[in-house]
Amino acid sequence: MKPDHIRFAEAVERAEAGARGGIGTLSERILHRALKYYIEPDASRHEREHLGSVADIVTADGEIYEIQTRSLARLLPKLSKFLPETKVTLVYPIARERTLSWLDETTGETTKPRKVSRKGRPSDVLTEIYPLAPILTHPNLTVLLFMIRTEEYKSLNGKGEKRKKGATRLERIPTELLDIITLAGASDYSRLIPEALGDSFTAAEFYRAAALRTRRAYYALKFLLDLGVLTRSKQGRAYLYTRNGA
Repeated sequence: MKPDHIRFAEAVERAEAGARGGIGTLSERILHRALKYYIEPDASRHEREHLGSVADIVTADGEIYEIQTRSLARLLPKLSKFLPETKVTLVYPIARERTLSWLDETTGETTKPRKVSRKGRPSDVLTEIYPLAPILTHPNLTVLLFMIRTEEYKSLNGKGEKRKKGATRLERIPTELLDIITLAGASDYSRLIPEALGDSFTAAEFYRAAALRTRRAYYALKFLLDLGVLTRSKQGRAYLYTRNGA
């Protein structure tokens, strides 16, 4: 699937028009709604009952789309029920580029948007998707990574002098769809390994290239091993990870 920029802009406009109460009252709802409108403009096909659960989208052909902006593990029971019956596409957005504004809920003032230096990358999904490993190779499942540009808003309700540590994220508003990456089988997940790495690498090299904390990177590597994307061998006191087929 290639990005349709006009359709995406229209979907965001519809999502914002349907939002009530403004920033701070809808936790990520605009992003979720915009993706639903982009995938299926017919709102009557949103939030449809299927096999005793509610699917985000059921198309006219009976295919299901589930859009999840975080905590993919929550979807395992639902997807396990859907997959034997029909084709399912899981959509996961990643902010490749984003600006950040801070909202002071006491005064209602919002700071000017500041560009966030860290860019999202496809490998970011690894720390979320590993609980779904038992179903990811099912022939009825496709995963789409929507690489987007967003405007993010957080509340100044965190800890510390600046009240930013651990602050609540209020909203992510998508402004542009940059790319769509399709993962339809185990071999596709090799695309999540950072390009800067060679055919073989250590865990420490992976941690740095993926910009992940040690614990999260450990689960990401285990996930890639379980899928058969990587193999592991001993090199001195360290493990060496090798891309299958390399």
